[in-house]
Amino acid sequence: MEAQSIIESIVGPAGAIVILAAFCYASWNFLTQKVWPLAVAWIQNQNSHMEALMKSHAEDREAFQEAMLSFSAGQASIDTSLTAIQTDINQVKEIVQLNIYKSQLEEVAL
Repeated sequence: MEAQSIIESIVGPAGAIVILAAFCYASWNFLTQKVWPLAVAWIQNQNSHMEALMKSHAEDREAFQEAMLSFSAGQASIDTSLTAIQTDINQVKEIVQLNIYKSQLEEVAL
């Protein structure tokens, strides 16, 4: 009877608890020895990749700011030129109007 009770305890509830404990221990070892280091390495790789992207973005931003400053300086030069052209056009317009008035006055005087 003793052998049969030992067999029953191995395949019964006590055996299930022992198997569950062994499975939990094996799972814990697998997670801590295999999965966790892979996850840490992946996160560190992602972190270094993000740092590289941020550095690249900072360099691109500096280039963009320099381009915008040079564009702004060019725009200011164009604005100054346009103001000078508008002044010249207004002066020419006044001269043409004076010539038209002068010719009309000459026609009336004749």
